[in-house]
Amino acid sequence: MPPPKLVPVRCQTCRLAPPDGSRECPFERGVKSAGETLVEQGDVPANVVYLRRGQVVLTASTASGRDLSCAVRGPNTMLGLEGLLEHRMPYEIRALSDIALCSVDTDSFKAWVGPLDSPLGTVLRLSLDEAMRRAGERHAIEGTAVRRVARFLDEASGTQTSGESRPIPLAVLAKVLGMRPETMSRALAELRAAGALGDGRSVHVVDREKLRLAAR
Repeated sequence: MPPPKLVPVRCQTCRLAPPDGSRECPFERGVKSAGETLVEQGDVPANVVYLRRGQVVLTASTASGRDLSCAVRGPNTMLGLEGLLEHRMPYEIRALSDIALCSVDTDSFKAWVGPLDSPLGTVLRLSLDEAMRRAGERHAIEGTAVRRVARFLDEASGTQTSGESRPIPLAVLAKVLGMRPETMSRALAELRAAGALGDGRSVHVVDREKLRLAAR
């Protein structure tokens, strides 16, 4: 298949660098054909990509190959920032159409944006951590009722500090996951029978490993 033919991008219109050219841009321009994969799910991105033209699709899937979620992104999207913190990608990025992009390796991007221990760098790190949590939360509300409840509770347990263990009110959990009371009751009963949750009217995790097993 021949490479895509796109109208060249104009750096003067790019948002990455000041128009007066006072700061050198480390990004290099390139193109990708529709269907090409930019980053595999589970990989640590080696490059940061700025999408100039075209569209990409972000797809998250289970180990069995079942799609959990799907989203489309267009021009002026920055992709692969997870690599700054060596996070693994929670989704695959694939070109939906022929695309024009600019990319730079992660180390060069770090040098360009400056130290991550600065106030702005701290904000960037916290924002990336929050984005990763949100991706996990979206995955947690997909699938069967038992798996949805187990994934959500596993994620919630991971945010508790050492020694902290607070039960979650049943009404709150049902509202968050958008389940009918009877569906929620059946899912909780299965998790209690599996030994992941404790007895009682509130939702209390007693064995996180068993909870993770039920979430798969």
